Amino acid sequence: MAVGGGGGKMKEAPEWTTVHVANIPLETHRNELEQAFQHVGPIKKCFVVKGKPDAKTTIGFVTFAMGVDANAAVDLKDVKLGENQLRMKLAPNTKLKNDKPARVKKEHTVVDEDEEGAEVKTEEGEEDEEEKKKQ
Repeated sequence: MAVGGGGGKMKEAPEWTTVHVANIPLETHRNELEQAFQHVGPIKKCFVVKGKPDAKTTIGFVTFAMGVDANAAVDLKDVKLGENQLRMKLAPNTKLKNDKPARVKKEHTVVDEDEEGAEVKTEEGEEDEEEKKKQ
């Protein structure tokens, strides 16, 4: 996807190419995880995180050569290793973390009481009129 830049130049939007895979059986080797996803597209890197001693499953990461393949992997249904149904989601590319979309800040309504006991509603971050006058 192209993104407008300064000076009329267009640059490519960053692609996230790594898939976070959950619910992997503890005894799974990197090669087994890679085989489960190799039909999607070229894989650059694949690894399984060593599980905790009391855990029944672990996680792994599959990095594809292209973002479109990572998205296709996330959309797969019924991917299993052993008896475990795998769960996939895109993992943020830490090298591109400054280029990721900004999060939308949620506004919250704060209900408070004024000096006379009446309820006063304000948006979080806003000051009521009396506080502005005091400053």
